[in-house]
Amino acid sequence: MRSRRFRIFALVLTVFAAAMNFAGCDGKYGYRDATDDTIRTAAHTSSQSVASTTETTAFKKIDLRGYEFLLANPRQLYYSPERATALDDELGEIYMRIENELNCTIKLLPDIDERSLRTSAMSGAKLADFIRAGQSAWIPLIAMDGLRPLDSPAMRSAGLDARDPDNFYQPYTKLSELNGHIWALDMSGKFDHTPFGHGFAFNKRLLEDAGYPPRDLYQAVRDGAWDYDMMITAAKWVTSDRNGDGIVDEWGVALDCDGAELWSNGTGPIVRDANGKWVSNLHDPRVVDSMYFFMFHLAGNFDISPVVHNPSLTRYDRLGLFYTCKAGFAGFCGENLGNAGLASMPHPFGLVPVPKGPDADGYSMVVTDLKGFVCLTSNRDWERSAVIMNEIGKSITSEDGYKAATLEMLRGDAAAYEMLFDYMLPNAVLNIANCGDAMYRLFRYQLCDGIYSGELYAVAAAEAFNAAIQTELDAVFRQ
Repeated sequence: MRSRRFRIFALVLTVFAAAMNFAGCDGKYGYRDATDDTIRTAAHTSSQSVASTTETTAFKKIDLRGYEFLLANPRQLYYSPERATALDDELGEIYMRIENELNCTIKLLPDIDERSLRTSAMSGAKLADFIRAGQSAWIPLIAMDGLRPLDSPAMRSAGLDARDPDNFYQPYTKLSELNGHIWALDMSGKFDHTPFGHGFAFNKRLLEDAGYPPRDLYQAVRDGAWDYDMMITAAKWVTSDRNGDGIVDEWGVALDCDGAELWSNGTGPIVRDANGKWVSNLHDPRVVDSMYFFMFHLAGNFDISPVVHNPSLTRYDRLGLFYTCKAGFAGFCGENLGNAGLASMPHPFGLVPVPKGPDADGYSMVVTDLKGFVCLTSNRDWERSAVIMNEIGKSITSEDGYKAATLEMLRGDAAAYEMLFDYMLPNAVLNIANCGDAMYRLFRYQLCDGIYSGELYAVAAAEAFNAAIQTELDAVFRQ
């Protein structure tokens, strides 16, 4: 789909007053007098003198002189007048106001391949001002100095404040903080929703029938009692042959959490050492215990897992068991919400974190593929980009909007909403194993799949993959 240009809206960016000598400036950004300039007068008094001074601050509007701002891969932020929905109309108005106020144009590019980012960073050929990219694309760019840090003093001076919660949604934006800087911006709100990380959905009716009503599961999370043993016990009670024909009708656990369990016991499979080096941590006894949990007790448990009885079941098949109310639990993330997933279930569902291991103090939520808007070093217009991007973020980002949309997707379950925003999101961690395509294939499709299938035991898996994962980490981060 070809990109469109939208006349957009507005912002009044405060440009610094009196003492800054910007009055009448016609420099790089073409500052011009605002038609609605305001004058602020402040009187200062002291007990020792009756002196007063008056400070006059004239606020200016910014004129970007028709600058064309390119926003690539905007996903839900791509304005489509053909859809003619209320959200589209509102989004179009936002873009139009910003364009009109800053005297710029905004062009949305939906089709830049993430693989082109590396080429752009190396060649210096600009692709766009800001580009939404997944972490397997933007993390390697950090090591090759291909990205501009978005919280640097220079970026803030240009007009972009990545750490302002009114501009960008902080839980996901801060998740992109590596090497002391933020690299990817999140603008979650009612227009756009970053999918949350992994947890377990549960079928309320099946758990209630098994003696675990939803209120008890939720309370167990609040009490810190939701652990490996409790989940396995509950899943065993769900598994049943209801009609007595010798075939299980309802399974305990349809699906795991794609290896997110490896972060559930107080550490993770990859950590940063005291010298700042990323190291493989598979030999850590806490990680080995978490492997045993999802290998033997969860995915490989004869009493609760359908895949043990039928290895030909695909992930889609197992999710289907949960969606059709034939399983009590299923690992899932925010991408599974929607009409094609949990929203289609005939029974109500709930949400709980991945249960914690014996060495964990709290719960974890692993975000496997954090997507955010990045600025490549090949963008030499970054100072003008910063002004526009900050205004788009300020106009679109809404914590209340994001939470309202999520509550709706959770079918109004206030307790599930609480689980997500009080126990999961505050403990979100970036899946650093997804720091590049080769690394992710090694971790997810060789290590984790080998454990899920029962081909690898925990200690053997650690021995087999520890060195290979370290080699990939050293290559990606140039250690």
